[in-house]
Amino acid sequence: MRHHSPTMSRPSPDIAVVIPAWNAAPFLEATVASVLRQTYREFEIIIVDDGSTDITGPLADSLAMPGWVKVIHQANAGLSEARNAGAAAVRESVEFLLFLDADDLLEPGALGLLRECLSQNPGVVGAYGLPLGADARGRPRVTRMRDTFGWERLEIVGWRVRRLAVDAPTTFPCMAIWPCIQTAGQVLLRRTAMVDAGAWKTMPGEDWEMWLRLTALAPLARAPKVVLLKRNIPGSLSTNGKWLAQAEPMIRRSLMRPPYTPSQQRIARVAHAHSCLIKASWAAGEVRRGRVGSGLRNARRAGLSAARFVAIEAARVAAEL
Repeated sequence: MRHHSPTMSRPSPDIAVVIPAWNAAPFLEATVASVLRQTYREFEIIIVDDGSTDITGPLADSLAMPGWVKVIHQANAGLSEARNAGAAAVRESVEFLLFLDADDLLEPGALGLLRECLSQNPGVVGAYGLPLGADARGRPRVTRMRDTFGWERLEIVGWRVRRLAVDAPTTFPCMAIWPCIQTAGQVLLRRTAMVDAGAWKTMPGEDWEMWLRLTALAPLARAPKVVLLKRNIPGSLSTNGKWLAQAEPMIRRSLMRPPYTPSQQRIARVAHAHSCLIKASWAAGEVRRGRVGSGLRNARRAGLSAARFVAIEAARVAAEL
């Protein structure tokens, strides 16, 4: 799918779309085209070829356009380092960053919608919309927003939880329960907030870890509209259960240390306890629907999460003695 080059005459962009690409040749051109089709035109694209061993590098070079699409090549360093390299290469005029996976597709109005949401919410670190799950060909598997990842959200209030309204911002007391953002491509971030939060870390669950650091500074505004098609590609990190399973205990432990304040650490402990109950409810729901195998797997996850909660609390109490 070849795109038409946009006109070269335009103002300096205030949005940079960073696309880390590792062996993404089957999808990269369509992903770049989805950005070039945006109705909001003040953007630049930075493709970071992260040491690909297929034709991603030459393909990225063929997509380069002066003033619009820049390509960086680096030795393979992983997703987070590719994002960091792209962020470091943006122009001085750029105020906002979006980190788009090389196999996902932005909806045509996504950048404009998120940019407007940020304008209307000056106190937030970023704004995000909703993803629709799609197959490898980019065909949606979900059709209703209510069924999208992260539609329903809870927030810690004292020792309890409350359900958030669909257009309410996502706060640290919400994000500490469970990640409600599926992929970084949904989120338009203020560059200044990224500087304050720090670089992406190479670790399991790097997205959730970043959302926690950001929402510890200020909320993320949410626009309850679809902004992205999220391809579900077998073998990708987002579908790698073992990789994702490593994330939660590491992140839960990190929440008990600075930069999180004592108040945020207390919220994180309450959120961890409620996440155990939520996992148990998932297990019970699966069993009620006759999905015993899935119910048992969820019950095991709930048990492991509860055991981790006890271990973290025991370590905390011991350190305070």
